[in-house]
Amino acid sequence: MPILTLAERLYGIHFEEAKQALLSILRDALKGLEAHPKILEVTKTGWVMVELEGSDREAAETLLRRIVGTVPRTLSELKDGMECRGRIVGLRDDLGILINVGIEEPEIYYALLSLSSLRKQLADGRRLGVRDLANLYGLHEGIPLEVRILPPRIEAMGKVLEAELTDRQLDTILRWHRLGLDRVLVVGATTGTVKRAVKASGCERYILRIERLGILENALVCKIGTEAPGILRTMGKALPDARLYPLRGGWNWNRWTRRYGIWNEDS
Repeated sequence: MPILTLAERLYGIHFEEAKQALLSILRDALKGLEAHPKILEVTKTGWVMVELEGSDREAAETLLRRIVGTVPRTLSELKDGMECRGRIVGLRDDLGILINVGIEEPEIYYALLSLSSLRKQLADGRRLGVRDLANLYGLHEGIPLEVRILPPRIEAMGKVLEAELTDRQLDTILRWHRLGLDRVLVVGATTGTVKRAVKASGCERYILRIERLGILENALVCKIGTEAPGILRTMGKALPDARLYPLRGGWNWNRWTRRYGIWNEDS
């Protein structure tokens, strides 16, 4: 039977709710096929392993790889140029952003979005720091990101692979800012939980929509004129077990420079 390691993680107090929500998504995706998904277990870092049963299991495998995505579990599965949908695991001020892309055998390897690569892709080469870029673009711990593995592989700080944002991920990040709307990023709660929290906190009239980034990661898109920090303060009380991050939309480089003074053209 085909066993896939999906590009989705289960963790935290909403584990069981997220598991059922993921199963519902998988079943909907496979409607019309004689294939039945079964969640076997999660890996040591939370990636979901699914077994497919039924006469159409091979077609179902192809479909889930395309719709949900999979991650490599072993280093031997990884190829230079391979695109992986991982999760941010940390920021390193002198190096960049670390991404868990699923590799756990023979050891855990992380992908590294180097500071130089981030500056090139997101800041036109300007000398912003890792945390400046993270705050500008919502690149926080737990957020899903799609990266491309680059040659040569590097091991400057242990088991690390060099990577860059994929074109698709870069387009998504920049589109968010072009729209000019604030967002609140939520890590550690299902879409259903977030919807209930929006209603309970009385924030419905300020939220345009909820975008699912992953089974336990969501983005609240604020309406025009609504600021993310205010929503975050209110929503934080309704989602005490989740991590919430504000993401401001509609900024421009000149205004951001005047406000923070982090860089200049000669830096």
